[in-house]
Amino acid sequence: MKHLNRLSLLMAALLVSGGPAAHACDTVGRSGGPPVQIGREAAVIVWDAAHGQEHFVRRAQFATRAESFGFLVPTPSVPTLTTVDDSVFDLLFQQTAAKVVRQVRWLPNLFYPLEIGGGPSTDSSDVDSGSRPAARLTLGVTEIQHLRLGDFDASVLRSDDPAQLTSWLSVHGFAADGATRAWLTNYTGGTWALTAFKLDGAEGRRGRAELPAFRMSFATGRPFYPYREAMRAPQTSGEPRELQVCLLAGERMAGAPQEAAAERRWPGHVTWSDKLTPATLDATAKTLQLPADVLASANRMTVFRDTSSPRPAIGDLYFAPDGTQEAVLTPPHIIWEERFFPVPVAPVFIVVLCALWWRRRSR
Repeated sequence: MKHLNRLSLLMAALLVSGGPAAHACDTVGRSGGPPVQIGREAAVIVWDAAHGQEHFVRRAQFATRAESFGFLVPTPSVPTLTTVDDSVFDLLFQQTAAKVVRQVRWLPNLFYPLEIGGGPSTDSSDVDSGSRPAARLTLGVTEIQHLRLGDFDASVLRSDDPAQLTSWLSVHGFAADGATRAWLTNYTGGTWALTAFKLDGAEGRRGRAELPAFRMSFATGRPFYPYREAMRAPQTSGEPRELQVCLLAGERMAGAPQEAAAERRWPGHVTWSDKLTPATLDATAKTLQLPADVLASANRMTVFRDTSSPRPAIGDLYFAPDGTQEAVLTPPHIIWEERFFPVPVAPVFIVVLCALWWRRRSR
């Protein structure tokens, strides 16, 4: 089962040229044309504290009949992109599934004896366990990497000037409105990089476009999640919004907003946190094409869930060790099994008769 939630990772969803100004935090369709609806999204973060590197994995699904659209993802430094097997999501989410606990409830049986045996049991599912191309400068924007991910083209960009970045987007078929341009100012200059994903008309999609799972690896001083959205009036949607992030680190982590002056805390909460088995860590390392020692040190997974819509204006998210390291597990699913134990009716009947006889004799 695919665990894809609302595309909260999209920091800038941009409509391909020919449409209206695009929303930096939502997908939109052409004016009068088919809408672009965010489907479901899942993200996994592996934090390599020893090397100050984050491995960010995600996949996404869009429901739309639009032939072309795009979006941007910011990172604190230039990332390296590679496609990975999306089975990692099933692998990790299986660890959070509720265990099935069978309990026996004994009841008296006055009519016939039944075999007595068995007891509580627990059922749980066991899980088996580059070099970057030369950059080029276009319109004042440095294109560091370009590759194809399924039906999407991906370009890793850096720029010190939001206006030049907007021009690059326009030349390459993106249309950004004022809110998007304001959003871009947060990710130009310094070490920031933007990865632009663009989908050109792909026939046979039948109203759906799916971005295959990919890994973005980049240097950062602390685990990062691109949470900031453009400031504009929220749009209503018929589907509830949900963000779920699996963070693998050496200890239980907590998320905090980038904006120190933010009046609101991040509404995300921990739904699961515990150490993973060596078999699961080994399988995760192989699936994500990461060294085994990276997962060996990031052996605790914390799962966060955020259902806020619209999102609070708190900037991006950074993670740090939680003040409590207590495990958080999914409550077990208890299945009660009724069993009967025999009650010898004849001896009980004789005892009652004797008691009545004795009582009558004593009078």
